[in-house]
Amino acid sequence: MKKNLLCLAVLAASFAHGAMAQDFDDRWYLSGTAGMNLQDSARLTEKSPLEVGFGVGRFVDKAWSIEFAVYSTNPAFESNRNLNFSQYGGSVDLRRHFRGDANWWPYLKAGIGLQRSSEEFNAFPSPVSPGERKDNNLTLDFGAGLQTSYTNFDARLEAGVRTSLDDQSRVAPTNDYFSDPYLKASVIIPLGAKAAPATDSRFSSWSWNRHCVSQMVPLVAAIAGVVATRSQATARWGKRPPSPWTARAATWADDGGTWGCSNSDWSG
Repeated sequence: MKKNLLCLAVLAASFAHGAMAQDFDDRWYLSGTAGMNLQDSARLTEKSPLEVGFGVGRFVDKAWSIEFAVYSTNPAFESNRNLNFSQYGGSVDLRRHFRGDANWWPYLKAGIGLQRSSEEFNAFPSPVSPGERKDNNLTLDFGAGLQTSYTNFDARLEAGVRTSLDDQSRVAPTNDYFSDPYLKASVIIPLGAKAAPATDSRFSSWSWNRHCVSQMVPLVAAIAGVVATRSQATARWGKRPPSPWTARAATWADDGGTWGCSNSDWSG
């Protein structure tokens, strides 16, 4: 009985898993990014310094992915290349993917994070020169891009604008924020082995399911026999079947008291 119940559970779980099997790659991945950070003109820095970064993320379903990313850029001031206005930080980015039949599909991105600004300035005649201002500021990031998938990795191209709510700048003291456009490319490396295709999951344990079906046949036959016996008894007695002793006595009486036992069988 326990084996038959186990088979029922396996069959139900197998078909339920097949019905709910996912059709997207939900492995965690690592991303490496490089591109140009097109600095806000109010920073008075070089216009397109290199920006690099990396991230960790995954798809939560076919249309949505989440990524935790860090980045860094170190532009110099145009008026003095010995002074820098460095920016580095991290963000949580949510992407909405619009998949289709094409190899490359579009997506939209929204992110929120924290940026560390390190602004150097000429502090002459102070002996501690250059001076440096350091602040942490909230950032908002909006972008769009294209992504594609290859056998062992994915790739994406992205453009967007990152706004840092930095209102303490020395070079632009009247500014409440800086908005820095960017262009970048990323390579995405999935971690671990890829799950089996969803189309195969329902039949992956077919041999075990077939064994369970063969085990279920006797159980079904036994249940059918019990149901038939109870139905015949109900038709005969017109109510719930009597106890085994009552049924035995009735059968003995129908057979004229010659049911293969003597009166002594009923004594006591």
